[in-house]
Amino acid sequence: MKPIPSHWLRLVEPYRNADWLECADILRPMVDQYPDDLGTRLLYGVLCVAADQAGLGLVQFEKLLQLSVGQNDLFRALAAQKQLDRLRPAGSVHDKRFVAIHQWFCSLATRRGHESDDHPVPPRALLALPPAAFHRLAEQAAIDDLGMAPHDLDADSDSARIVLYGRVRWSVAPEGDSSLISVVADELEPIAVEPELASQGRLALVPELPSACLRFDLAQLRSEQENAPRTQSEPPPAAAPAGRPVPDPLFEPTAATAPSLERRRETRASVSFKTRVAMLGLAGSRVAPFEGRLLNLSPAGLGLGFPRAELRAVREELEGSLLTVEIELGGGEPLQLMSRVRWVQLAPQTRGALPEDMGVLGLEFILVSARERTRIEGVLIHAARAGQPLDAGAGGEDFTIGEADSAA
Repeated sequence: MKPIPSHWLRLVEPYRNADWLECADILRPMVDQYPDDLGTRLLYGVLCVAADQAGLGLVQFEKLLQLSVGQNDLFRALAAQKQLDRLRPAGSVHDKRFVAIHQWFCSLATRRGHESDDHPVPPRALLALPPAAFHRLAEQAAIDDLGMAPHDLDADSDSARIVLYGRVRWSVAPEGDSSLISVVADELEPIAVEPELASQGRLALVPELPSACLRFDLAQLRSEQENAPRTQSEPPPAAAPAGRPVPDPLFEPTAATAPSLERRRETRASVSFKTRVAMLGLAGSRVAPFEGRLLNLSPAGLGLGFPRAELRAVREELEGSLLTVEIELGGGEPLQLMSRVRWVQLAPQTRGALPEDMGVLGLEFILVSARERTRIEGVLIHAARAGQPLDAGAGGEDFTIGEADSAA
């Protein structure tokens, strides 16, 4: 049994009292200190929503989806997408989001580790399904928020639960009997009832910490497997073990705005730190890529300047959207980072040395690994020592997207 971190123990009492703000305050430093802890981030996002901070929760679930892909954690990627579906307007939830997740994780096939043969819902079996079947199964899966309350349920051998966060003590016993030995399920461990016990038993779930599970319908899984084409087998391995999969932009499941599906395009920006030249283009658009310049760069985001007339033409497409930024830092492969458009500034600047006809695009990085952060910091330090820092007059603090903003 895994030891319980102290901050989880501190959550128990305020969680029982439904003091969501205090719970969020307890978890937020842990999310900052351990950004790769997926269970803590998922619970933090849930607490933000409960505390009427849906915007902050949305950011956490978007980051969780990206991190889950990086850590090859299919269950929490599905949970992140389902939480995003809850927060977004119905019109913005496109019907290919789970197909995109299937594509992402199939591209990670060569990185998949050993899976227990007796796992009730092995990720390998889910990804072996055709994309449409995977979509149906994922859409029907449900998040059970167990909280801290005990649950007494019908024992069903066709249901399997995967603990997303927390810790759950569970047992199966005949009606009115509580003498059977209980089992503890930690994060990512399954809760499933054997068929011989399900016919006359009750399933008792007793969370020891704030907990939630992802519940699958095993009968549907078996049906989808039986109906899958005979040629369907293991997902094809990735052509190359790239760090980040690149899905079809039309199937992008992490868009933060609510445009209809026909407006979804891949927006890309390329930036050269050495020349300070930036290019912005919208794939699938009649608008040709246009040139601008780098105004500000930090591990949290960057500011780009473009001709105001060009920005005005694509402002509706850009505001609140996600885009891929490729940053050429020199001395290695370019960084490819997912970012959110925080603002598009078209009004003439009253401070600084920007040309009068230049607008500003402010981008926040959604996910930056420690290695990527180090590379960005390193190139900024090197440029400053060489006497070639970013022009404070052109960018300066006006266009800095700092840590406080990125966490808001």
